[in-house]
Amino acid sequence: MTGYWQPGFQLVTPHLANDLDVSMSPVRDSLCNLAGQKMVDFIPTAGFFVPQINEPQFHDLMDLQRLLLHAATVGGEVSPWDGPSIQDHPVRTGALFAHIASWSGNTALIEAVRDLGDRLHVFRCLDQAILPNAREEMDALENTLSKASPIRVVRDLLSHYHAVRKRKAAHFLRRTAQGHSNLSGDGL
Repeated sequence: MTGYWQPGFQLVTPHLANDLDVSMSPVRDSLCNLAGQKMVDFIPTAGFFVPQINEPQFHDLMDLQRLLLHAATVGGEVSPWDGPSIQDHPVRTGALFAHIASWSGNTALIEAVRDLGDRLHVFRCLDQAILPNAREEMDALENTLSKASPIRVVRDLLSHYHAVRKRKAAHFLRRTAQGHSNLSGDGL
């Protein structure tokens, strides 16, 4: 999900099937699956739409992600990050957050972090365009995770990450409302 279509754009099954050169059945099945994952909105009798997120919802998603990641740091086994250095910012963020979630050993929490990360991917694509220190922020988190630093330090970095994005919510939403042509950053 890279912001190709503007929020609220109707995803018309026959058009997508034609564009993808496939029958309508796999497109419809995929859209139903995405609707179940809250990656697209479904309105009975109207169809499928690119989700529209307002500022309070954006704040809620940031808070939920922070709470899930904080929950992963309670009582689980902390393992240092030994993964490869990833250049693609949205993918890197997702990988680091998935690593933190893995500390919990709780499959439901791990899946919730992954699913929420998928939903927030379009905003992660905008991080570097909106936040001048986004790369350095992820460098600090990766470095902290690589050294198996105290949980307190990890939590502080996570709190800062989410607070910064909540303060810039209007910027993220304005850029996504403008659609694909105005999204920038690596990962697109």
